[in-house]
This record gives sequence, structure tokens and C-alpha cells, in this order.
Amino acid sequence: VQINAAIDFLSNNYGGGEVRLARGTYTTSSPIILKSNIALSGEGAGTIISREGTFIPITATGGSGTELTNIIVRGLSIVRTATGTPTAAIRFEYTDDSAIENVKITGDDLTGIQLSYCDRGNATGCTFALKSASAFDSGGNSLDWNITNCSIVNARPGLGGGTCITNTNGVVSGNTIWTQADTAITSSCGTVANNVITAV
Repeated sequence: VQINAAIDFLSNNYGGGEVRLARGTYTTSSPIILKSNIALSGEGAGTIISREGTFIPITATGGSGTELTNIIVRGLSIVRTATGTPTAAIRFEYTDDSAIENVKITGDDLTGIQLSYCDRGNATGCTFALKSASAFDSGGNSLDWNITNCSIVNARPGLGGGTCITNTNGVVSGNTIWTQADTAITSSCGTVANNVITAV
């Protein structure tokens, strides 16, 4: 609630800004809701968003013709502590020209980053320690996202099936993937280069 209040204050009074979270654990019982021109910044892996529930911890939701823009999530960890319906750690919908940087996502039955109708963005330097099919999922309707220098560890261990990275257009490069998924990367009309993939 306090994080959302800070976001609302910056958005309503200044049109955006940066919400900085010091090192520590922030236990959330409802989503953190991002708005245009907002950066949510931690101090690295020691800034932990701990989700207790089946909701998506960090969301940005625009609409067709009312897209959100220029949102940044960086320098923090997201941990799922509750069981329940599989969901995502970060979900952007109708959110363009945005970035997710140096974020660590850990959890069972959890998609890391999920997009829907989001164009032009970057996911870089992120770490995924998941038991799910997807670390990054563009939904087939989000274009021109670049996924670079990320680490995906043990995606879908012991289960098989699924894809670790699904992307349309954009660049998938410099990523390191350890997985039992049937497909590590699916990219339509994009560039895939210099990724290291290890079957485990």
C-alpha cells in the first residue's frame, strides 16, 4: 500500500518519478501497480518483494489507445512464498517503451515476465530461478522487446515441455539457460545470437 501511495503521489503531482526501495524485505498482499514514467528501483538482490498470495506482484496495465509508457523496474528480487494458481512475477499489458533491468525472480509454478500488447522494451541482466515453462513470454502480441544478458536456471525441472523465452521481433542475445524445457528460445522475425543453452 505504501509503495502504491508513493507511485500515485509521483504520478499525480509530477507526472512520474522514481520510487526507491532500500535493502530489505517488502511483503505484499496486493499488487504493486505501476504507471507511466515511473521507475521502481531497488538496491540489488537484497531488495526483496515477497508475495503472499496468487496475485501478480508487479503490474502495469494500460489499454488500447491508452497505453502506458516509460516504466522501469530495476535492481530488486521477487520471491513467491505462497502456492496457488500459477501466475507471473511481472505482467505488463499495453505498456510500451519500458524496461526490466537486473531483476531476480524466484518461485514455483511462476512465469517470470509476461507481456500482452507491449511494444518496444528491454529485459536485461535479469535472473530467473523458476519451476515454470517460461522466464519471458511476449504472448505472441508484443513486438520489439530485447532480452539480453539474462540467466535462466532450472526452468521446468523434471517436467519437460514448454519454452523458456518466447519473443516476437527484437533481439535475444547473450543469455545463459539451464533447462529441461523442450524448447529454450522461440523467436519470430527477430535476432537470436550468442546464447548459451545447457540441457539438465
